[in-house]
Amino acid sequence: MKLFYAPASPFARKCRIVAFETGLVGKIELVNAPPSENPPELIAVNPIVQIPTLILEDGRSVIGSDMICSYLIAMSGNKSLYSDDLGLEERRLEVFADGASEVAVKLRYELIRPIGKQFTDNITRLQNHIKRVLEFLDSEVNPDAYNLGTIATLCAIDYNDLRHPDLTATINVPNLRTLQRNMAAKEIVKTTAPQ
Repeated sequence: MKLFYAPASPFARKCRIVAFETGLVGKIELVNAPPSENPPELIAVNPIVQIPTLILEDGRSVIGSDMICSYLIAMSGNKSLYSDDLGLEERRLEVFADGASEVAVKLRYELIRPIGKQFTDNITRLQNHIKRVLEFLDSEVNPDAYNLGTIATLCAIDYNDLRHPDLTATINVPNLRTLQRNMAAKEIVKTTAPQ
């Protein structure tokens, strides 16, 4: 298999951590393919030019970090990242965490526009979304758990800290900070840290 990713992507990071935790990391070739550079190899397998993209052994593409993680968990037979067979609580938290990441990416793109072309109302709206969803995640997360939901949450808060440190510094999320500290010692967390 082959996983197209970018080092800063919280979605690709989540997939890389899940690949490690399911024991499949050695069966996946990592291809650094920032979508903004329109890499021909990524375009050839995913016309949306979206990362992460997982290429299966038969050449089919799987896109979307939630689909990729579900596939990796199912393929490995290792459901340790779920508290039960369905993993409802973990997937529920994953969806909210992915939302925090999506909004953070949108804010990032808005902020890299030239000053005269930025939409200040949109910036404020996106900042408020991030604040609300991080506070929500803080109220829902068990910082001592290690599962798909907490992995996605870690990826979201770390990405927000990387791209929007002035914003996240103003948000009181003690459980998310505890989660970060609890996971910081894991080698896979260190090696996949967004950059």
